[in-house]
Amino acid sequence: KCWYNGNIMSSLNVNTIAEYTSGNGVTIDGVLIKDNTVDSVPEVDQWHLTSDRSNDNSVITANLSRFDDGIAVGYSGTGMTESSGIFSFPSTGIWSVRAMITMQSHEDHSQGVYIIGTDDNFSSETTLANIHVAHRATSTGAEVRNGYGEVIVDITDTSNRKIKFQVFGQNDGDDVMSGSSTRMVTGFTFQRLGKT
Repeated sequence: KCWYNGNIMSSLNVNTIAEYTSGNGVTIDGVLIKDNTVDSVPEVDQWHLTSDRSNDNSVITANLSRFDDGIAVGYSGTGMTESSGIFSFPSTGIWSVRAMITMQSHEDHSQGVYIIGTDDNFSSETTLANIHVAHRATSTGAEVRNGYGEVIVDITDTSNRKIKFQVFGQNDGDDVMSGSSTRMVTGFTFQRLGKT
């Protein structure tokens, strides 16, 4: 023991701290340690479309890359895994999934992106959000607009609960979803908010 400003300061040296109540984990200074994970470790990951995508109403599967240009960090933590447009989460928890979409249209219609989720590795799926990017073409050409959407998902199983993004409403050969190799024009952000 030692004294500091009138208070007793102590240190505890141990090799193992076990759970008092099995399955609850151990909380140290407000931080939960459970099942070999620290619940307060930040997880955030950001991806973007690296080039334009024209007249295609399918799942976005190509030209996806982690956004880490300039001072952009790309990710903190373990990071998402992407395969054929399907995003898998690195850990269980409550996650925010956000999408920023930039599109241009030469027709008077809406287009955008669905955020689609699954709880059985896409044997079935649910449309969680419609991000409508409303367009009204003018006599001078196409208009370019942005849309933004977010869903909060409960990832209790990283093998089966996943996310993908699908374009809708691109009905003309000149309809374009905008991408960039150096800027965040169309992109997706995944952030873990807490434990499930």
